[in-house]
Amino acid sequence: MLQRSPDPTLVLLIFLWHAFCGWAAALESLNEYITKLENDLPTPRKTDPEELPRIRAHHLHYSSLLDDFIGAVDFVQETPTPFMTSSNFDQALLDESASLMTRECKNLRHEIVRLKAMLHQQEQRLQNRTTAIKEGYMTEMTQAAIRDGAAMKQIAYLTMVFLPPSFVAGVFGMNVFEISPESRATMPQYIAAAVPLTVLTMAIAFLSKTAYPGQEEFWSRLIRPLKELCVRYIQKSKTPHADHSLERVTAERISVLVAPTHASRR
Repeated sequence: MLQRSPDPTLVLLIFLWHAFCGWAAALESLNEYITKLENDLPTPRKTDPEELPRIRAHHLHYSSLLDDFIGAVDFVQETPTPFMTSSNFDQALLDESASLMTRECKNLRHEIVRLKAMLHQQEQRLQNRTTAIKEGYMTEMTQAAIRDGAAMKQIAYLTMVFLPPSFVAGVFGMNVFEISPESRATMPQYIAAAVPLTVLTMAIAFLSKTAYPGQEEFWSRLIRPLKELCVRYIQKSKTPHADHSLERVTAERISVLVAPTHASRR
């Protein structure tokens, strides 16, 4: 190339070709590494969770550098050398040198575009690898949830086995007259105390959230029925006074209307 043209810019173009060869070797090594990661697909936990995002970040940086590389090639192609003028060389040699420069820059640009396509392909492979790892994690979490559900089911079955004996033991351990004649308490008294407490507990546990949804605190929701009862009681206590005042106003209006009639009769 240098033997056919005396243009010194071709030396700079040779340096750009050397840089391109370095880029190609680096991306080829990265391609082999990504292939190795893809071969470890059945065991996704061997992959460092921060490794793939780090590689993708380097890919974005490489893409911007390749864009700058293309800009450098365009600058070399579009900027003529001041030394290459018609006063120093023949026009035929200048045309041949310009044609050679255009061809070499076009080839280099084409190869850089090929490297960018390789980068895009590697990015897609990394994205697929990331998706596969996430799916592997989700599969493991699902399997763990299934195992936990099975364990909880076994615990529930075990609780159901011990619940009737515990209930019977609690009933026979009560100090009521029907079971223990020496006791003064009776079974109706037990039912009268247990049933309201059970209903109250269920109301506190469930109705406090379902009947009064929102961001209100638990204790505020708990005493809300008492507040409403107090408000209703106060309103009812004020209602007779309001009725008396209304009756008084009505009587005054009637007396005002009736007074002229009595005066005319007199």
